[in-house]
Amino acid sequence: MAKPLLNSEQPFVQTESESSQTPGINEVMAMDPKMETSSYSEQTEPNVRQMEVGPGGDFKMPCTSPPNSKFKSGRSSEQIDSYRSSSNSAMSEHKPRPDKETERQKIDLDLVLKEVGNDLKTGCLQWTNVFQESGDFEKFCPTRVDKLLAEAKALEENLTHQKEQLMDRLKALSRTLQTI
Repeated sequence: MAKPLLNSEQPFVQTESESSQTPGINEVMAMDPKMETSSYSEQTEPNVRQMEVGPGGDFKMPCTSPPNSKFKSGRSSEQIDSYRSSSNSAMSEHKPRPDKETERQKIDLDLVLKEVGNDLKTGCLQWTNVFQESGDFEKFCPTRVDKLLAEAKALEENLTHQKEQLMDRLKALSRTLQTI
C-alpha cells in the first residue's frame, strides 16, 4: 500500500499552465521601468555571481564559483602545487623499517623509564630531608620566638629608660630658662 504524502512531503511540480501565469523576472522588469536591471542577469562585475532566470521566474545559480579575492596568499598555484608535491614526496620517502623502529622505541622507553624512576627516587629523598628539617624547625621555632620576645622586652625597657632620661633633661632645661 502506498502511504499518502503530507503537504510538506509532496514534491513541488509546476505545470506549464502555472508557469505561464507566473510572471518571470524579465516580465516584472518590463512592468516596472524603475527597477534596476544591473542587479540581475545583466551584471558584469567580475566578483559577483550572475543569476539566470528560469521559466517559472525562479533564480538558478550557475555551477561555476566566482574568484575568491579574500584569501589571496601572494603565491601562484604553481608554487603551491610544487610545495605540496615536494612535502608529500619527502614524507613518503622516509619510512623506517618497523623491526628496527620497535627495537629503538623499546630501548628509548626503557631508558626513559629508568631516568624517570631515578628522578622520582631523588625527589622522594629530597622531600624526606625537607620533612625531617621541618620537624627540627618546629622544635627550633618556639625557642627562637621566645628569644625574640625577650629581645623585644629588653628593647622596650631600654626605650622607656631613655624616655625618662629625656623628660628629666627637658625639665632641667625648662627650669634654667625660667630662671633666666
